Amino acid sequence: MVNWLKMRKKEAAIIKLDFKKAYDRVRWNFVDIVLQKMGFGNRWRSWVMECVSTTSMSAVRNGRISPLVIGRDSIALSHLQLADDTILFCPPEMDTIKNYRRQLRCFELMSGLSINFDKSSLIPINCEEQWAQNMCQLLGCKGESLPVKYLGIPLGANLRLVKTWKPIIDRVEEKLSLWKAKIWNKARRLVLIKSVLNSLPVYYLSLFKLPKAVAEKLISLQRRFLWNKDDGSNGMALVKWDVVQAPKKLGRLGVRDAMVRNTAMLFKWWWRFTKKDCPL
Repeated sequence: MVNWLKMRKKEAAIIKLDFKKAYDRVRWNFVDIVLQKMGFGNRWRSWVMECVSTTSMSAVRNGRISPLVIGRDSIALSHLQLADDTILFCPPEMDTIKNYRRQLRCFELMSGLSINFDKSSLIPINCEEQWAQNMCQLLGCKGESLPVKYLGIPLGANLRLVKTWKPIIDRVEEKLSLWKAKIWNKARRLVLIKSVLNSLPVYYLSLFKLPKAVAEKLISLQRRFLWNKDDGSNGMALVKWDVVQAPKKLGRLGVRDAMVRNTAMLFKWWWRFTKKDCPL
């Protein structure tokens, strides 16, 4: 969505909120009222209230604010919230920003939550710098620029660049650095590749198209780990990597191809969009 706004040079703003000890401050009866207003039944609400000692998810209905309209279908998007990670989307209108500020104050009074505006931020998209500074002063927050991270996702980043995928590559290399001192046979290394290294990029693979250069880098790291000698020196590959990636039912080793997995995960989103009334 952020990339859609950037490519079409649409003006918008994102408000990223930081809550002070959200779980300790929230009023659970407020959560129950919100669930009731959203149409959840008594049984479901009782289950949620029994689980408040672990985690919770809540949504707040909007008042008189202007949502951000995106996409060909003119989808109105106002907020995304998961636990205490919240971002608000809005058009670059001062009245909307003011109404957000008022409603956030009402939200604090009703829910018991407290917003730390010193750590919150406003991220403009294709907006004038002076307008962004004025809105930061109005909200009492700091200004940021894209890309920013939300739930581990780099919002506004160019996913076709290798550097955007650097956190994934770094995590794989970090794991390998911890394993270098171990003396393991090929079978144990193969299990680690399947169970650990293949699972590290799953979050990104389920959301973004994997660049070929990144896939080749991940394969290179896996190949070296599998075939290198115990002292870390280069070893000889016993079979082609195509054999390593082929399914076990064909008598191969069954290390799944990252590009194939990525395509399958992205097609799952397409399948869900065709089956749901509201794809977003």
